[in-house]
Order: sequence, then structure tokens, then C-alpha cells
Amino acid sequence: MKKFLGAFLFLLVFGGAVFVVGFVPLFVPQGSYGVMVSKTGGVHSKVIEGGGFDWRWERLIPTNAKICAFPSAPHSASKTISGELPFAEAPAAGREQPAFPYTLTVKTAVRLKKDAAPDFVARTGINDAEKLAEYLGDVSAEGAERAADSVLAEAIRNPPRTGIPLADTQAIVDALNGSGLFPLAEFESVSVTELKLPDMTRYRLALDRDAARRREVAPDNSTAGGAQSRSSLEQLEKLGALLENHPALAEALVSPDKIAEVLRALGAEPE
Repeated sequence: MKKFLGAFLFLLVFGGAVFVVGFVPLFVPQGSYGVMVSKTGGVHSKVIEGGGFDWRWERLIPTNAKICAFPSAPHSASKTISGELPFAEAPAAGREQPAFPYTLTVKTAVRLKKDAAPDFVARTGINDAEKLAEYLGDVSAEGAERAADSVLAEAIRNPPRTGIPLADTQAIVDALNGSGLFPLAEFESVSVTELKLPDMTRYRLALDRDAARRREVAPDNSTAGGAQSRSSLEQLEKLGALLENHPALAEALVSPDKIAEVLRALGAEPE
């Protein structure tokens, strides 16, 4: 009887140990999920999650299997981007600072797609949270650059009088996720936390003046057309001089209609 009881207890302890070793959710930290890589089966396609039953025999062979744990929470990062708004005219001689500089800070939250985690491990060889954070940091940086392009384009189309432009950040998130550039990652949010723009009224005026100069130097078989281009350029140069002498007027010229009204008035002035 004692031998039977001893054998039963031994089998019970042994069976429990075998179960614990093979029950892989126990080896994934809370708030994470895992991917198992084994010498006998390579990268396993099923993601290990807590709360379910998942027992794998590969864990019974010593040193055969490793569980790569990745956090479920998104990776957050901020990137400050500076540059100059696109402008074709060459900078003035001796000018050191850009004519139309901008600075904006974009905050992103991006995560590894959980169902893509096995493919991610197989493709990249990344098998820990630290290296995953580096990978997502690179994704965040590229996503921030593309988000900045969208925000600046919106600011040029609809210049904000104050504060940050009301760009559709959800549309930016959807565009990033639908671009196909980040097949293994997913952006959760994008926001602009800081934005410094040049005087957008003067910027639009500079674009118009540049376009007028290019029309003036371009071949034009029509005398009337050339005269009209020169007249437009003269009006724009007058408006530019007016803004230089009276910077406060820029606030009053935030809309294209207002600018057009002033240009018509300038065109009616006697020489």
C-alpha cells in the first residue's frame, strides 16, 4: 500500500511538473503576449496569450524552445521636425536663415500587430521587448515625418490664425495604416503637440510672386498675356512692400479673397 501511494504521489508530482513546464501562458508576463521559437519547429504560428489553455510539448525538451514576450501596450514617441516650406525662388544673397521656416512636434503611438507577431519574429529575428522598442521607434519616426507632411499641407491650404491647425488626425492615422509601408505595425494615434509656422499670408504672396515671375520669363506669343503677367507681378511686389512696411496688415489678409481685393485696389492706383 505504501509503495502504491508513493508511486502515485511521484506520478502526481511528475505529471504536475510536466504540465507546468509545457503550459506556456505561465511564462508570458502580464500585459504581454508571446511567440515561441523552438529548434524542432522554428517559429510557431500561434500567439501565446494569457487566459486560455495552451500546452506545448516542445517545452519539455531542455533548451529546445524559447518564448519571446512582447508588450501589448503601444510604443509612444515624439519627434520634432524642422524645415522650410517649399519655395522655388532662390534665397537672397547673404541670407542665413530660411525665408519660411517651420517647426512642429508630432507624437505617435504605434504597436506591433499581435497577429503579425510570429511573422515579425521570423522576418526580423527580433525576440525581446527592448529590440522591439527600437524597431517601433524607427516606425514612429517615419510615421511622424509623413504625418508632418499632411499637417503642413493642411496648414498651407487653410492657414490657421492661431494655434495648431485642425487637421483630421484620424484621417492621418488611417492613411498611415492603409499605406502598406508598415505591414507589421499599427498606428493607434497621431497628434501635433507643437507647431510654429511662418507668416502664411506672406508665404502665399511669395508663392504668387514667384509664379508671376516664371510666367513673365516664359515664352508668351500674346502681347496682352505678357502685359498681364507684368501687371500681376507689379501688384504682388507692391503688396509685398506694403506688408514689409506694415506687418500688422498680415492678420487682416488671412483669406485669398482679402488678398485679391487688395491686389485689385493696388492695380487701380495711378503710376
